[in-house]
Amino acid sequence: MQRNSPTVALTTIKAHLTALKAFLSASERQAELTSIERLIEQQIQARPAMTRVPVSDVARNLDLVAQWLNEPFLGLRLAPYSSRHHPHLSFFFHTSGFPLPDYLLILERYIRICTQVMTLSLEETPDHLILTFTPDDDIPISVHQHEGFAASVADAVYRCFSLRPDKVSFRHQRALQCDEEYEHYRTVFGCEPFFRQSDTQLIFSRPRSFRRAFSDPDSHIRSLQQFEALNHKAFPDESWSGRCRFLLRLLMYCGEPQKQTLADILTVTPRTLQRRLSDEGTTFRARLN
Repeated sequence: MQRNSPTVALTTIKAHLTALKAFLSASERQAELTSIERLIEQQIQARPAMTRVPVSDVARNLDLVAQWLNEPFLGLRLAPYSSRHHPHLSFFFHTSGFPLPDYLLILERYIRICTQVMTLSLEETPDHLILTFTPDDDIPISVHQHEGFAASVADAVYRCFSLRPDKVSFRHQRALQCDEEYEHYRTVFGCEPFFRQSDTQLIFSRPRSFRRAFSDPDSHIRSLQQFEALNHKAFPDESWSGRCRFLLRLLMYCGEPQKQTLADILTVTPRTLQRRLSDEGTTFRARLN
């Protein structure tokens, strides 16, 4: 069976193009900005009925734009603008008050839905939170995508928690020539990167004040319900099994989740929830286990 080609959500492409416009505007590069605006219009008109774009097309176009703009670090330079043009996340994380690990879990899920460029996984140790970015080796991913991906996540964490990673590593190779080139990385990550590593990772120190407990579980559940409604509107094709597994991981910190609680967050009855899961070959108990 032939595997479906990996894709990126068109909403994500629009966010990146908006970030590109913001970057050029801030850099006072009006001529390039006018050309990019025409490019955006052409791209949208060419895909009126599409909701996703092949990853290979995105990588190729990003390399061409970087070459045209003479920006060898385009992914890094766009990252602060790009991470700030995802309204589905910004609304939730400025109202929820979730601790950092839960924020990272939600970010992991959001990225998995909106792009198939690479996957993001979270590992927790007593002292660190480790984010690992894993690209599919069969996908032609641009260096700008690779670096921009990690930089956007780092910027989002910094905006919400004022936290920079202790260490940044990349799988690909870069031959940095001068301090100015290193400065691109220090600006986004707060530290210099390591290249040709086994994994692309961001490693954060676990905040000392961190406690995975909630003084108001009802408020925690309301925040989840609010985010889930927003998320489902943006990504209606996500499986019920996937939605339930994610929500249960977060609800576990308020005690053993009940089917009624999960159904309330998903705004369905417990009977409807069970039927949806049964259609996908699983059950509430299986997801909880």
